[in-house]
Amino acid sequence: MCHEIGHGYGLPHTDEDPYNKNQGDCLDYTDNPEENLLPGEVNFQKLKDVYLNQRRGLRMAEKNDESVSETIGWVINEDKAVEWGL
Repeated sequence: MCHEIGHGYGLPHTDEDPYNKNQGDCLDYTDNPEENLLPGEVNFQKLKDVYLNQRRGLRMAEKNDESVSETIGWVINEDKAVEWGL
């Protein structure tokens, strides 16, 4: 179950070869899943990279009469925000 929940949060597989050494986390393909039931440190780091290292904001598109016609959500990486001068 940990494996599928990880995908739900956007995490990729840490390894896709079921015959090599287990990586010790639930997003590792394995032929012995009893050893990979819980998320590993690499999975938590990916979650931090995806959800905590991003800048979130809103952009509004206005009509000529200055009323808001739509609000568009966007998310960009903090490094790109600095690079783009945001």
